[in-house]
Amino acid sequence: MIRETVASALDSGLKDSPERETPLDRVTAFAGASRLGTLLWRLKYANDPRAFKPASLLIGKKLPRNLHGSMRITIAQRALKEWCMPMCETCNGAKEVMRGDKMVECKTCNGTGKRRHTEVDRMLDGVTPRMAPLLGAAFQVIREHDVDTAVVTLQRLDRCS
Repeated sequence: MIRETVASALDSGLKDSPERETPLDRVTAFAGASRLGTLLWRLKYANDPRAFKPASLLIGKKLPRNLHGSMRITIAQRALKEWCMPMCETCNGAKEVMRGDKMVECKTCNGTGKRRHTEVDRMLDGVTPRMAPLLGAAFQVIREHDVDTAVVTLQRLDRCS
C-alpha cells in the first residue's frame, strides 16, 4: 500500500488537485504520524519485514526500565508477531473450513477466526507466563500507536477533501 502510494505520487509528478484526493495527499497525511506508528503500518499493512526490528526496538524502549534491554526486545518482538498474525492458521479467519462437500466450524479456533497464541509458542520465543503483564504492556503500546497513526492520517486526509 505504502509503496504503491509513494510510487503513484512520484509518477504523478507530485501534483496536487483541489477536486480530489491524490497520492500526494496520502503521503503527506501519513507523514504526520509517529515513527513507531508508521513502522507498525509498514509491518502489518504493507508487509514490510524491514520494519520489524526498528519497531521492536521502539516498543522495547517503552516497556519498564527495570527489565534487561534484551528481555524488553524479546517481549516486544513476541507482541509484534501476535499483532501481525491475528487470524487462525487453519481457516485464515473465515471461522469455517471445508469438510467433504460442506462447510463446518473450524476446530482449531472454535469458530472465532482468531489465532490461539499458546504459552508454548510464547515460551519458544523466550516469553514466560509470568511475563504476561509485560506482553500486555507491549500490546498497549502497539494499539496506541496503530490507532494514533490511523487518526492522524484520516484527519489530514479529511482536511484535503
